[in-house]
Amino acid sequence: MASAAPEGDGSQEGLELDRALERVAELLGRAAETWNVGEQLPPMSRFRGMLRELVVPPARLVLRVAQLVTRDQRAFNQVMVGTSYELREAVRALRAAAGRDRAAGERARAALEQRLAAAEAALRAHRDETSSQRSEVERRLAGLQGTLDQLGATVAQRGHQIAEALAAAKGEGRTASAAVTSASRVVADQLYADFEDQFRGAPELIRERAEVYLPIFRAAGAGGKDRPILDLGCGRGELLEVLRKSGMSARGADTSTAFVKRCRDLGLEVEHEDALSVLRRLPESALGAVTAIHVIEHLPLQDLAALVGESVRVLRPGGVALFETPNPKNLNVGAWSFYMDPTHVRPLPPDFMRHLMERAGFRDVKVLPAHPDPRFRKEPIADPTVAAANEMLFGPQDYAVVGTRP
Repeated sequence: MASAAPEGDGSQEGLELDRALERVAELLGRAAETWNVGEQLPPMSRFRGMLRELVVPPARLVLRVAQLVTRDQRAFNQVMVGTSYELREAVRALRAAAGRDRAAGERARAALEQRLAAAEAALRAHRDETSSQRSEVERRLAGLQGTLDQLGATVAQRGHQIAEALAAAKGEGRTASAAVTSASRVVADQLYADFEDQFRGAPELIRERAEVYLPIFRAAGAGGKDRPILDLGCGRGELLEVLRKSGMSARGADTSTAFVKRCRDLGLEVEHEDALSVLRRLPESALGAVTAIHVIEHLPLQDLAALVGESVRVLRPGGVALFETPNPKNLNVGAWSFYMDPTHVRPLPPDFMRHLMERAGFRDVKVLPAHPDPRFRKEPIADPTVAAANEMLFGPQDYAVVGTRP
């Protein structure tokens, strides 16, 4: 009837119950040894030999007589011992059930704590995300406020420019209609200047790109006092700054009041006039070089042909004309970036510009590719299809066509 002692759960109550069960097991063990009293003779080990033979028969007789009295006691003892074992097993079963319930309770509590921890983590994450979103909203609001402030300053500046243009027109005796047209042109010029600042590239980059043309001007002997350089559509004046830094004599012309003012503020010599008008009033053989950086794509064909022809006329023999323009052989340029500027008329293929300059009288006309896309692979490519795709997609984004007057 004996069984293994129950395992405790480590609590104080569990330890006390384990000790009680161990005591019950001990008492039941002792009861199991004596419950069948009167059923058989005791060992009678103290009697030996003849004495034992004399004593045993009377003892058996006494045992039979006593069994009439002890029979019910034995039955009672057996029932009590069995009942005690059953009670102990019931206690053990209750003990095990309580342990299981406690374990289930612990598991439920652990699961609840885990869910609470997950909820707290989710709450913290939501709070952090909300805080991040709030910071982003505040950043965007600050940026919007900055944009609004800048827009307000721009509007105020445009109003000031319009007022100046109207006052100038009135002082010159022009009509109100002419004054309004002049004021509108001032605003349009500033808008285009803003566009250039956004998409043309930083002035430092444009100056760096312009420096590659210095050897061409030096080889032609351009840049001296008697062979000055004229930069048509000089814009922000990057090429003029490079030429001045190199000690070359140069001046510019542009139709934008905003660009002219900016160049003059830099100390550059710039006329507020269109390219053809400037060229037409110059005498023949007056210049050492004529340049136009990203200008010719803004001209209708008739004006472009006239500009090339006038350039030949005003150059000294050996002088050079250099025109830089977007390269439509680069598909990204020809199909997309060229049209970022709404004042562009049409892309000009290099072969067409070479033909136009040769017809105008230039010799040794060269096309110089410039400014490849950063993704362009310079190393040779064995696969001709890949090489062609590399050239068309990532090749030179601009080119310069250079011709010499005979």
